[in-house]
Amino acid sequence: MNGRAFFDTNIFIYLYANHERDKQSAAKALINNASECITSTQILNEINNVNPFM
Repeated sequence: MNGRAFFDTNIFIYLYANHERDKQSAAKALINNASECITSTQILNEINNVNPFM
């Protein structure tokens, strides 16, 4: 998948979810294979309000 991709909150949260190894690996693969990552300020605010280490 080379190209532009919009990533939602769950993709970024899964990057830090050590208890969800399969989802973490999938999120890393998506981000690593995108040539351009797009997100929004709302997504960044949502990430700021989630504790990914729970």
